Amino acid sequence: MDSKTLQSTPIDAEILQKLKDEIKQELFNILNNSNLSKIIEKYGISAQDILKLEYTLNVNQLRSNEFGVDEQTQTLNKSCMVLRKPCPIDNNPDGCWMDC
Repeated sequence: MDSKTLQSTPIDAEILQKLKDEIKQELFNILNNSNLSKIIEKYGISAQDILKLEYTLNVNQLRSNEFGVDEQTQTLNKSCMVLRKPCPIDNNPDGCWMDC
């Protein structure tokens, strides 16, 4: 079948949210297993929320590929994570990464 005749399959808000959640969980896993907290301590920095990471799921890039994206999903593309020391969940002094 010719690619020009293929119709794009829209990604609805629920599927895009699942994708976003899975990406966020993977980033949390990577960051919580990193040495970023130890690097910060190495330089004598102990302030809470010293690192904040923001990332964007480029919905427009999805739109230009094989998938269409519903207009309502545009609001689901930005997220933020922050290193909290100590971790408010388990009081780990090295901290943990959480949503902003």
